[in-house]
Amino acid sequence: MSLRAHHKFWPARVPHAIEPPATALHDNLLVSARRFPQRAALVFLGQTMSYAELAAQVERLAAWLAQRGITKGQRVLVGLQNCPQLVIAHYAVLRLGGVVVPVNPMNRAAELKHLVEDSGAVLAVTSVDLSAEWLAAGMAARDLLVTRLAEVLHGGRTDGQGLPSGWADWLNAAVALPAGATPWGDALACAAVPPAVEVGADDLALLPYTSGTTGNPKGCMHKHRSLQHNVFAGGLWANGSHEDVVLEIGRASCRERV
Repeated sequence: MSLRAHHKFWPARVPHAIEPPATALHDNLLVSARRFPQRAALVFLGQTMSYAELAAQVERLAAWLAQRGITKGQRVLVGLQNCPQLVIAHYAVLRLGGVVVPVNPMNRAAELKHLVEDSGAVLAVTSVDLSAEWLAAGMAARDLLVTRLAEVLHGGRTDGQGLPSGWADWLNAAVALPAGATPWGDALACAAVPPAVEVGADDLALLPYTSGTTGNPKGCMHKHRSLQHNVFAGGLWANGSHEDVVLEIGRASCRERV
């Protein structure tokens, strides 16, 4: 490889090019769950989910999604705050070879309507406090998988200790789910075995949308290969290891060990 001008400023420990794994993103979770089953994968509002628990919940949700008719290549919208359900939903869709369409939880009905129609998505995963916007966007309640963010906590509630004012009330609010929508707990109770699906590095994985500053947002197609490149290149640039902890900050904070 010829030396480019910017390479003289390149850190000596970082290669100029890398070969990403020829595997799908879901394989990364399976490897971590085999290597470190009891290690913390997610810490949410003071409670921990291990890699083994995360992988098991992904399998259960993938089984429900398969029963719901989600097959390889189909788009699933995921509009959630930072929470374990967000991670579980992403991996469950990818497990089936589906395509995740990430949605900003601040989007309103008009924005959601464009994403639904343009992506061709057949299902949306969201939280109860956002479900009204999805219904206003024209999404049928039967096509919504709805969660309460605090339901993954022990007892399904937070005591609010250490949280900013108002957070506990928001997280614990007993807002009714839309009639006909599937509750998160029902989906996670699925005991079926998800189908074996061949998912490769060149399959489509993610369809995020642009901000739409000059027109309607446009979907950006990302294969597993390109996302794997980001994962491993990011680790190299950050001098990362399997002992690192990454902090994700939102209305409900979530940390994922990578």
